[in-house]
Amino acid sequence: MNFYKGEFNRVLSDDDLRDAILSVDNSLQPGHYWPQLRDLIGHETQRQWAKDKRFPSPSWYFCAFAEQIRQMHKAQKEQTALYDALQGV
Repeated sequence: MNFYKGEFNRVLSDDDLRDAILSVDNSLQPGHYWPQLRDLIGHETQRQWAKDKRFPSPSWYFCAFAEQIRQMHKAQKEQTALYDALQGV
C-alpha cells in the first residue's frame, strides 16, 4: 500500500504528468480512460514496475492505479464545480 502512495505522490506532484492527467476527459468510461492515461504516463510507469519486478502483471495493476487517478480527477472536478456554484450564491 505504501508503494501506491509513493507512486501517486510521484505522478501527481510532477507538473507535466499532472497536466497530462488533467488533459484526459474523466467522464470517459474506465475502459476508454485507462488506455489514454497509459499512453500519456503509463508506459514509463509499467516499464519501471516490470524492471523492479514489483508486480507479476504491471499492466493489470496499472489499470487499478489509473482508475484511482480517474476517480481523484473526477472528484476534483466535482469539488471545483461545487465551489464555483457556492461562490455564485
